[in-house]
Amino acid sequence: MRKSLENMTDHEILMELVAEKRRSDNLRRLKIAVYVVIAIIIAILLFKYLPPVIAFFRRLNDQVQQLQTAMEQVQQTVTKVKETVSGVGDSTLEALKRAIESVIDLINKIPGVNL
Repeated sequence: MRKSLENMTDHEILMELVAEKRRSDNLRRLKIAVYVVIAIIIAILLFKYLPPVIAFFRRLNDQVQQLQTAMEQVQQTVTKVKETVSGVGDSTLEALKRAIESVIDLINKIPGVNL
């Protein structure tokens, strides 16, 4: 059992203070080490999982851009079809059929899409 402060000599008080300081320093070092280990683990996880997430969003962005390009081409084709269809005849129906087939071909060029 520890002595009370009044019953301790100056040397014993000094030794107790030094021991308390050592315990405090050791605890502080342990906390720093734990924080460093946690930071390293987080960094490793980020390096492992962040690139696939970034790659996924890049692929998604590319597919969206391809879809936008295809939609612009579809709009142009529809505009041409509207201009072409002034009278309904066999040649007009054939042109409409070719336009629809070209739209379907454009859509099928998008990765992951198949009509």
